[in-house]
Amino acid sequence: MATSVQEAIQQAKEEAKRLNEQIKQNREITNDAKLENCNVSDIPTLKIKGRKILRGHSAKIYSLAWSQDNRQVVSASQDGKLIVWNALTTYKIHAIPLQSHWVMTCAYSPSGNYVACGGLDNMCSVYNLRSPTGNNQQIKVQRELSAHTGYLSCCKFITDRSILTSSGDMSCILWDVDQGVPIQKFTEHTGDVMSVSVSPDPNLFVSGACDAHAKIWDVRSGRCVQTFVGHESDINSVQYFPNGQTFATGSDDASCRLYDLRADRELMMYTADNIREGVTSISFSHSGRLLFAAYDDKKVIVWDTLKGKPLQHLTDHENRVSCLAVSPDGTALCTGSWDHTMRVWA
Repeated sequence: MATSVQEAIQQAKEEAKRLNEQIKQNREITNDAKLENCNVSDIPTLKIKGRKILRGHSAKIYSLAWSQDNRQVVSASQDGKLIVWNALTTYKIHAIPLQSHWVMTCAYSPSGNYVACGGLDNMCSVYNLRSPTGNNQQIKVQRELSAHTGYLSCCKFITDRSILTSSGDMSCILWDVDQGVPIQKFTEHTGDVMSVSVSPDPNLFVSGACDAHAKIWDVRSGRCVQTFVGHESDINSVQYFPNGQTFATGSDDASCRLYDLRADRELMMYTADNIREGVTSISFSHSGRLLFAAYDDKKVIVWDTLKGKPLQHLTDHENRVSCLAVSPDGTALCTGSWDHTMRVWA
């Protein structure tokens, strides 16, 4: 009996593999052009340099996020602090002690009035930066959003009153921050969800997970509307292209990939024979022509999005680069590392 079950499972796997190959072939037939073959002019030589170093954390930095005014950055570190920086002067504006040191993600609200973070405490904690802090009082948590049964891997504000979270419990949740309750839950992944990115159309977002799938979700229905495959290992980071029609992924398989929602397919893969380390974080330039990717081995590579070629290596960090983000106006890149520092590049 056990043998027949195993045989049936094996046959089903082979059939699924054959059908996937058939789908791939049918898509190739309808593919009228390849992105790398398009006649696109080259980018002039990049001269991105480190401009500022933000020092103050005493442990590994896991996450960072820019404010919409392009001046401030919030960072989360396993020293148990959330620090809000002035990225231009490198001064610290706030240092918020956290209830849990095991923080993995942080976010800045659109208005700049709130920051949020979460990690192994399974909660998303929201802080009001405008709360009164006279007499040396610390900024205190305003809302704790608790419904996930696994660690919090990523959080992104949609508005000041709604926030999206992803978790190791294989789900994402859209929250009403004022009420402190879930609005919608998204549960079709079969592995830990590691990253989310909100579309310019706030009704859509993309998630990447340890099942190596990226999924597009409609927040109105709570359903997955598209699934993209191709990676051979965990997806650690996802990021929408500025126009919202495509998105990129970064994975432990040492590659980044670009997917198009309209064509429902992969457009480009960013990798090279000498790159063997996993991608930890990705971010597009303001125009989308550049893709910044952070790797496990201390480097950041700047890719030409349209040609799939590396343009520059940023190598000043002394340990794993765990997070990076381009400022909303595109004038600066901030990177965070396990070497306890953040760097601003331009």
